[in-house]
Amino acid sequence: LETVGAPSPVVTDVASRINGVVHYDLSRDGDLVYLKGQFIEDLYTLEWVDRDGTHEKLPHVDGFENFSISPDGTKLAYSVENEDAKNIWLYDIEKNIPSQLTFGPNDDDNPVWSPNGGSIIFDSTIDDVKNLFWIRINESGNPEQLTESLNDQKPYSWSRDGKYLAFTEYNLIRKSTDIRYLTLEGSDTAGWKPVEENDYLVTGFYETDPAFSPDGRWIAYASDETGGLQLFVRTFPEASERSLVSYGMNTLPQQPVWSMSSQELLYGFPKCISAQYQIEGANFNVDELVEWEKAEAVRMFNEPHYSHDAFDYDSVSDRILIRTGDVEGQSSRKSIMLYENFSEFIQTKVPTE
Repeated sequence: LETVGAPSPVVTDVASRINGVVHYDLSRDGDLVYLKGQFIEDLYTLEWVDRDGTHEKLPHVDGFENFSISPDGTKLAYSVENEDAKNIWLYDIEKNIPSQLTFGPNDDDNPVWSPNGGSIIFDSTIDDVKNLFWIRINESGNPEQLTESLNDQKPYSWSRDGKYLAFTEYNLIRKSTDIRYLTLEGSDTAGWKPVEENDYLVTGFYETDPAFSPDGRWIAYASDETGGLQLFVRTFPEASERSLVSYGMNTLPQQPVWSMSSQELLYGFPKCISAQYQIEGANFNVDELVEWEKAEAVRMFNEPHYSHDAFDYDSVSDRILIRTGDVEGQSSRKSIMLYENFSEFIQTKVPTE
């Protein structure tokens, strides 16, 4: 077969992704089925929301997926999927300038900041398996591998003293997600070296989203151990009896983020919940749950019910960054269109000679 002549558009409202994926299929009988829409990524933006519910759009962040605010609140790390791979990008919040950090052919995702904000740990796919890598933010394109596992790993939280990285690992034998931690040595300047990997919670249940408290003595995490997904807190490094954080509030208890300046733990999707807590010895007690004013994140198109990285909290400015979007536009892009006898229609639109 040989293509001849100039291309001619036949259907112009097929939903597509920035990475080049187009949502359609053609039957052997010549019928076309497709998803109606345009660029799906154009639906979503990032917005700051303060305690009063005031929104402020973050400009020039295009095609973002998972994102994380730097400890000093001046930068954003996020993943962007293009035609060939997924890479990590940085965004200067003060100057509104994006820049690409990783350039490899692998899928780089889920950036986690070092305590001083000079390095990032992320997962990267090699031979269809996700392992952990690190890179300095001023040395784009030169990541170093930290782990070698046959199971998919995903980083979540770096302890404030820099010694531990909490991550999840999918166990292929048990078909479950476990929480583990990597002991590290080094610094942003000298570089980071892995010391050893350790289990934290290996129970056979689905456990995810581990987050270190500011003092490193506690880990908040989500688990379905009691049936539905709930948010719990345990001591670290020894996992004590769990303390329940989430109850009610009509939101998914996921993605916990600790405040660095007050006894507050934030979590939730689509609504963001503030949990005020008190610690008495080895006891973790939740005093009150309060819904963040006018802050409701949206799920990305085709994303599962459990939504990752829908918000983050900046302790410096005391505001959250949430993923928002055209919800009505999302609904329209869920319209599946059937075009019968499409092959015959093409004959009327495209010259055969």
